[in-house]
Amino acid sequence: MTFTLAGHQSQYEITLFSKNGKDWDYSLNFAGESGIEEEFLKADELLEEDDDMFDALVDAAMESMAK
Repeated sequence: MTFTLAGHQSQYEITLFSKNGKDWDYSLNFAGESGIEEEFLKADELLEEDDDMFDALVDAAMESMAK
């Protein structure tokens, strides 16, 4: 799944995975070409600290799979 963050120049790709469908982990990469490392690190930090944002990404991924 790809997403963007306000104020960031790059688009990100997140791969979500879970062994039990409840506890999620992720892998974060730039979508397409590499971008600014500081922005990438900030995006990763946001995912780690902002449970609501992370849950919204999981929900969006689940909705896209249901279609």
